[in-house]
Amino acid sequence: MGLTLTANGFVPAVRPGALATATARPAIRGHVALTFDDGPSAGTGVVLSILAEAQARATFFFVGGGVEADWRFASRAALAGHAIGNHSYSHPDLSAVPLKDAAVELGRTQAAITRYTGAVPTIGRPPFGSANADVVTLFREYGMEPVLWAFNPEDSAGQAAAAIGAAILGAVRDGDIVLLHCAQRETQRMLPELISGLRARGLEPGRIEITGEYQERNHSYARAVSW
Repeated sequence: MGLTLTANGFVPAVRPGALATATARPAIRGHVALTFDDGPSAGTGVVLSILAEAQARATFFFVGGGVEADWRFASRAALAGHAIGNHSYSHPDLSAVPLKDAAVELGRTQAAITRYTGAVPTIGRPPFGSANADVVTLFREYGMEPVLWAFNPEDSAGQAAAAIGAAILGAVRDGDIVLLHCAQRETQRMLPELISGLRARGLEPGRIEITGEYQERNHSYARAVSW
């Protein structure tokens, strides 16, 4: 945006149609939580830039080992106001390892995230969405509620950006949680259009709220709400 000289000095110049575009956005009728697994990584940085441009926030489920290796991206996500959850330390199937090892996975990640972001996660996501009753209890012992999702577009399976975005837009409803991966280039490519498409439908990117009632679509005691 440039500057225009007026009697009151230099003021920002508004692009033709900019005000019309701003007022044309449909009223918010609901919220969808965009979540990104397996970071932080360089891809996290790309996604953070896209979200900043779109003035949207998301939830990142970080792997503890990645936090220690790429802590700057974890810190950047926290400073930008995004939510951060625990996704284990080395991404094993927590229901397939000894419970004491699963405890180490979650504990080390809680410590890493807290150290580099200043925030103690209150939500977590078991890798592969795999959790038995003991693992669910373990998350809660660490002060976290395990959160799954309503829709997984399988963005890590090699689909094109347009297909990923169309699948999400065709499936989501108010309150839904969507699973994505920030390292996937096609996910990065489709993200701006996805956010625009959601907003055109009256759905705003929202945060995850833990509820006292099981949410069948999200397979969790959680749903998307306003930030």
